[in-house]
Amino acid sequence: MRILMISEHFFPRIAGTSEYVHQTCLALSRIGQDIHLLVPGETDELVEINDYPYRVTALGVGWNRKVDPDRSTRYQFATATLQFAHKHLNHDRFDVVHVLFGSFVSEVFKTERFSNARIPCLQTVHNVPPAECRLSWTGDTLVNRFKDSLRLLLVTRKNRFRLRKTRFDCYIVPSNPVNQLLASVLGIDARIETISHGYNESLAEHSEIPPSRAENTDNPIKVLTVGGWMPHKRQHLIPEIAHQLKESGIKFNWDIAGPNRKSAKYRDAVLAKIEALDLKENVNVLGPVSKSELAQLYSNANLYVQPSTEEGFCITALNAASLGLPVIGCPTGALPELCKISGGALVPSSSHDIADAIKHFLAAGLWNPTALESAILTRERYSWLNAANQLIEVYRDLRPITV
Repeated sequence: MRILMISEHFFPRIAGTSEYVHQTCLALSRIGQDIHLLVPGETDELVEINDYPYRVTALGVGWNRKVDPDRSTRYQFATATLQFAHKHLNHDRFDVVHVLFGSFVSEVFKTERFSNARIPCLQTVHNVPPAECRLSWTGDTLVNRFKDSLRLLLVTRKNRFRLRKTRFDCYIVPSNPVNQLLASVLGIDARIETISHGYNESLAEHSEIPPSRAENTDNPIKVLTVGGWMPHKRQHLIPEIAHQLKESGIKFNWDIAGPNRKSAKYRDAVLAKIEALDLKENVNVLGPVSKSELAQLYSNANLYVQPSTEEGFCITALNAASLGLPVIGCPTGALPELCKISGGALVPSSSHDIADAIKHFLAAGLWNPTALESAILTRERYSWLNAANQLIEVYRDLRPITV
């Protein structure tokens, strides 16, 4: 099957969406599908990228890869993808069109011509804005919180307009909560399929799974949180949680790893809180780390904690579960499933509830009998190959002629 994929995000941008795009294309190509991915290019010329086992074309929109594409660049890319798709439509170069990431693309894309050619068009919706769009947080100034509330109202209206403007034949979402949110926007006539993400196989290959994730009594417990610095991920709760653990006499080291793209002020506020509570010896803010460093962090950890309130899925927590780490998380995205399958705990996103969950977990010794069994169970359920096979079934159902 010839599949034209489109994404506003791709490497070298470090993000869950970039990983989703790459892993989806990689898994589909491995099971014999002909994948052609369109991404924004750095120059004004169309460039073929030969670094991947699937075809990648960078459309000439002058994207500065050191930063996220701005509004103008994203609209330019959206227009360029439509022109590219229309140009090759007449040559029957593809059987399916799938927008893997891109609200601007979905706004501009016109699906009628493809419907007339019996070419189904799909869109992956990772989350429904204003989810994952906030810039302020509890603890920010009242003025900033008020301004951000107004901004989120505009974000909500604009993105619901985008979602309703162009009707795709099918929408792919990563979790049931996103399915429910999207259905409330698009209505009961929209076809929405939930297909989970897969764990990071490369990370798993370079990480070690100990017989048990439990730590010896005399050693500090090693806690890990991974993810970009954004208010919806609620890293600002970590100093408060850590303070409560320290006051309870628990010995621990908490590593926080992840890039800082848009929220330097947010990260600085968390750093200031860590210093104010005298936690610099307990909480380590590492920033972005290499693949080998990330593998080492996952290998050494005892517990993984994700305080987020807005996640489409949460790949970092899945990676933890795939390595036998118990996940303590909150009810958003796939975290309820990941907390359960990993033997962790699902709690409200508050410093008190998360701290109590960690203390109870340690006091009760709720470790899985073997970390490897937990890891295997997670990997069998959440793999990119499983996701790719489910996608193929949806593609075939939408266009039976390609079977």
